[in-house]
Amino acid sequence: MREKKRIDQVIVVEGRHDKAKLSKYVDAVIIQTDGYRIFKDEEKLAFLKLAAKERGLLIMTDSDPAGFRIRTHLKRMIREGSVWHAYIPTVYSECAQSSNPRAVNQLGVEHMAFQALMHAIEQSGIQESEPVCISITREDFFSDGLLGGSFSKQLRNRLASRLSLPQNMSTTAMLDAINIVLTLDEYKSMITELHFAVEAEKSSG
Repeated sequence: MREKKRIDQVIVVEGRHDKAKLSKYVDAVIIQTDGYRIFKDEEKLAFLKLAAKERGLLIMTDSDPAGFRIRTHLKRMIREGSVWHAYIPTVYSECAQSSNPRAVNQLGVEHMAFQALMHAIEQSGIQESEPVCISITREDFFSDGLLGGSFSKQLRNRLASRLSLPQNMSTTAMLDAINIVLTLDEYKSMITELHFAVEAEKSSG
């Protein structure tokens, strides 16, 4: 089995098939924009801004008009941190189902060969890194009262505010963000402070 290339930066692709394809070859956090949905997804954009500042982003969208539009949008919205760009080659494939023999499709990330994807990543200028350890889990959220408790939502929103993240983030998105910006010890210390603040407010109320 081919050893995966370890990448510290968060990789941005367009769709789930792109993510699945790239996951075969790289060990990295891979986030999909879901096409143009990223234009209105404030939660995901906030996560990408945080990732750019804390770990860096590698944008790998398709080399078609839609892909370049998404790439341009991200470049415009993410002004802080580090952003690299991986450009896949322009490759066309004949449309097998088309009645027009001259019709072609432009291939995206999901259809690129291994060599083409690795070359695009290498040309971006990033370096292979040691794997990043995910230390904070959903189980930590349960044991620390961020899930399953009467004040869980309040605690999650307070934690999001401390980290300059949107309110009412999904659990998965918050875990991704926290593992980028906090160590386990930092997270535990922050949770202790938040619990103390909530208990103090309950007592005074």
